[in-house]
Amino acid sequence: MDLDNSVVEDFLSEVVIMRKLNHPNVMKLLGVTVQDDKPCVVMPLMMTDLKVYLKQNKMVRTELFICCLIPFLLDKMIYFIFSTAVSH
Repeated sequence: MDLDNSVVEDFLSEVVIMRKLNHPNVMKLLGVTVQDDKPCVVMPLMMTDLKVYLKQNKMVRTELFICCLIPFLLDKMIYFIFSTAVSH
């Protein structure tokens, strides 16, 4: 797979943005590599996912809870993105 320059440039600009993100709820970018002509990002292994976390912490998974949780999380994400001047 031959990558054209615009794809590589886009990838590298995303890497620069990801390296600047510093938040406890955002996975850290550890590095980048190219495997078989495919760009890859290296991030820590996440030992759980949201569904498992909710079950383990006995959080109520009702429709009302989900309807309240999603807008709350979106608000927090949007605030973080704009406070770090990362948006595209």
